[in-house]
Amino acid sequence: MKIVHVNTYDIQGGAARGTYRLHKGLLESGQNSHVIVKYKHSLDPTVTCVSFTNTEEPSDIQKLYISAIQKSYINSNRTSISNTLFSFPYPGIDITSNEQIINADIINLHWITNFQSPLTLQKLFSLGKPVIWKFPDMWPFTGGCHYAAGCEKYKQDCVKCPQLIHDPYNLPGSILQEKLELFADYNLTIVTPSKWMADHVRQSKLFKNNRIEVIPNSLETDIFSPLSKLEAKRNIGANSEDFIILFGAHSCEEKRKGFAELLTSLQQCLENEKFYNLVLNNKIKLVCFGYLALEKLESIPIPLINIGYTESDKQLQEIYSSADIFVQTSLEENFGFTTLEAMSCGTPVIGFNVGVIPDVVEDDITGKIIPVGNTFKMAEAIVDCALSPYKCQMMGENSRKVIQEKYPLSVQASRYLELYQDLVTYEKDISMTLSNEHISSDKNIQKDTNVELVSNLPDNYVGSELSGIFEKLSPQEMFADYLKSEDIIQNLRQDLYKFQSQLQKTQSELNYYREQHQVIQETCDSLTQQLQDIVDNPIRWLLLAQSRSVEKPPLFKYPYEEGLVSVIIPAYNAEKFLSNAVISVWRQETTDNIHLELIVIDDGSTDETYNLANLLAEVSPIQMRVLTHPGKLNKGVAASRNLGIIESKGEWIAFLDADDAFLPNKTLTQVKWLRQNPEYLCACSYGYNVDSDGQPVIGWNSNEITGDYQTIDLQHRIPAPYTFDSLQNGCPVVNSTFITHRSVLLWSGLLPESIAHQAEDWILFTKISTKWSIPLISEPLIYYRIHPSSWTTKYFQENLGAGVKLEFLFAITHWLACRKEQEYQEIAQSFYRKKLPSYFSATGRLNDLMDAYIENQKKLNPNIESNALQLSSRSSLEEVLISLHQDSQLLQKAKRYKKLIKKIPASGLLYRFVKKIKVILTIHR
Repeated sequence: MKIVHVNTYDIQGGAARGTYRLHKGLLESGQNSHVIVKYKHSLDPTVTCVSFTNTEEPSDIQKLYISAIQKSYINSNRTSISNTLFSFPYPGIDITSNEQIINADIINLHWITNFQSPLTLQKLFSLGKPVIWKFPDMWPFTGGCHYAAGCEKYKQDCVKCPQLIHDPYNLPGSILQEKLELFADYNLTIVTPSKWMADHVRQSKLFKNNRIEVIPNSLETDIFSPLSKLEAKRNIGANSEDFIILFGAHSCEEKRKGFAELLTSLQQCLENEKFYNLVLNNKIKLVCFGYLALEKLESIPIPLINIGYTESDKQLQEIYSSADIFVQTSLEENFGFTTLEAMSCGTPVIGFNVGVIPDVVEDDITGKIIPVGNTFKMAEAIVDCALSPYKCQMMGENSRKVIQEKYPLSVQASRYLELYQDLVTYEKDISMTLSNEHISSDKNIQKDTNVELVSNLPDNYVGSELSGIFEKLSPQEMFADYLKSEDIIQNLRQDLYKFQSQLQKTQSELNYYREQHQVIQETCDSLTQQLQDIVDNPIRWLLLAQSRSVEKPPLFKYPYEEGLVSVIIPAYNAEKFLSNAVISVWRQETTDNIHLELIVIDDGSTDETYNLANLLAEVSPIQMRVLTHPGKLNKGVAASRNLGIIESKGEWIAFLDADDAFLPNKTLTQVKWLRQNPEYLCACSYGYNVDSDGQPVIGWNSNEITGDYQTIDLQHRIPAPYTFDSLQNGCPVVNSTFITHRSVLLWSGLLPESIAHQAEDWILFTKISTKWSIPLISEPLIYYRIHPSSWTTKYFQENLGAGVKLEFLFAITHWLACRKEQEYQEIAQSFYRKKLPSYFSATGRLNDLMDAYIENQKKLNPNIESNALQLSSRSSLEEVLISLHQDSQLLQKAKRYKKLIKKIPASGLLYRFVKKIKVILTIHR
């Protein structure tokens, strides 16, 4: 049997996951199942993505009309009773000519918002094939709302919709009427995953006379299976004896998810003296996953463990297994996969009497059923479970048995197959009847007839019911958008007037800076002439200048273990984020031939980082070591990461900063990819930008995805894979996404330790790129944290770019020139000549800093400058540079004062720069 599913997404979102699970179950039972979607995120070949053809695609004005209606008439016009989706049903993509649809024996619709419209659905129904529509929410039989929020107007006409503030055109009523007209001649079969939804469908004006079946969703009971509860609790950062209350939703801002009811219930729990004493003794934890409004939980004195949003089934399995109860507070819900997932992991559910709760939860056997919205009863149930942990354990065991028996993929697939077979048999009987009446049943003829019928249907952009108001409503809403834009422009104009006077006041200052710029430019031109000899032969003086800082290849202390990934975390005063980083490594997905070790290097921290790291090592489920430098000195991030590399035992080495975190599939995805692409020996990927609280944030690349330099503006775009040429323009490789085979580091050497700026990763990646390009796995695999104390924040706030580029220039040129191969020395010459002019900048900031410092010291010692000049009578810049680096005592002083230097970008006035450095060093000689 050829089965085709139609859904807007393939794997993104709850409805898509339900569709994909049914599809998997049918494939596993040997059926020919296929999925057609508008947006595809998987690599599954049995999923096809379709789009508008050139002739079908809406015109620009139609797109504007649709957008205006959705944004102004609907989204900006919502009342307070609901903030769940309310969708205009157009445009739709005609899929009747799709080969999979043409050859299908049966078509199964799912969540099709923004993909199919009433008109395209009418064309699909006109093919004469059996069609099942599995309702994921209430949108198919309402005037646009996905959940009715208590309204019952879908039973009649959807007139005077309570979810819209103003509705002068009766838009929801027109949408429902259009569905009634377009679907009237077609006998669809409706499937709902819960009896709750089936009851609503049977009362609807649109589908009350249709065949309605209840077939629950399913899940992978082998993936969502119970883990050791004690171990799971430790893995999420809780104590083994904690009673854990779990709550989760994609977005807690959606009112129907009942987040407000959860908060009220928890407040009422605290009124119970025994429960409150458990809270005071730190025996109760609240664990949440999804996008949460954390500030709303501040009023609840129960300690919170916020997991954040995750799509990893393995991480969800661990979260569910750690919980003692799962609280489901949805006020409206068709099904709710979280209920099944929790129960499958052996966790009982306390939930309001909606959706699948009354179907799957048996009161006091597998959980507790609460009247909808009754927070007092909800609080009583939570308290009862918290005071009776053994009872929770028994309900959890019963829950697992129920899910194993009634909700595996095979059970759902079997029930759908029975329905499919029944409908196909019915269609064949109809065909036989038509044949007896001398109507040809030839399959090809029937197929051609159906296609011709579809092609003869009206080809309007919207249905007849909406067409009368469409042309009036759309321009009006576009004009409303225009007026809003005009208001914004007017406000901006007023702000402009306010600042105009300030701009006039600063005009004289700007003129002054222009004059100064001219002076600096003339100085730079003069300096360029002075540097000409050095540029003609840069390698000679650079070798002399950096001869003491040659990085040797790493000498690993141990032979490597095949399949082992060594994760290296350098940590300095990182107690705030270290636990998240370490736990993210513990949660990495592994296989029999891919496993992990973790090495944390404490870089002389002055807080509790070292003690915390050792505590984590004691309970670590994987190999974990904590290292320090001799004497517990602070030697910098490069030296710390180098120590971890030398001590590592892995075939693969992965970098992780202490304030970042891996996604659960990070190392497994990368190692598998590298094994499948043996021409590469290292790789990087994308990540999600998050703030200090783990919430999504726009990063330095003006994107929520860190490491994405493929889709930004052309001026800053860096194409992947990253080569020596492309890495000269900047470093797109996110440090915590980098993984490499240890043989690469044997060739390239360690990270440079003797630099003032944190450019060690850029330098290392560029060295590697001279032999191997660095591929980009275009998938977010880490959480990249942006916070005020990070190096990257300092880099942008203090404008350190010029200094970083100069150090990069010197380090790469020196490394290339020191290699034995003649070709590398030639590359060094070319690279230096090409990049030196673009990397120098003339700002004068460094000179100002040193001028102020020297003038202050002159008050103590008037002979400072003359003493400094006696250090050397050399006049050429080349000789001064060589002298500065050859003088070992000066070099040691320079290292001690590199923090002073690194605050300011390197100045173009390099000669004055060197002389003033000599003066400053003389002060402290």
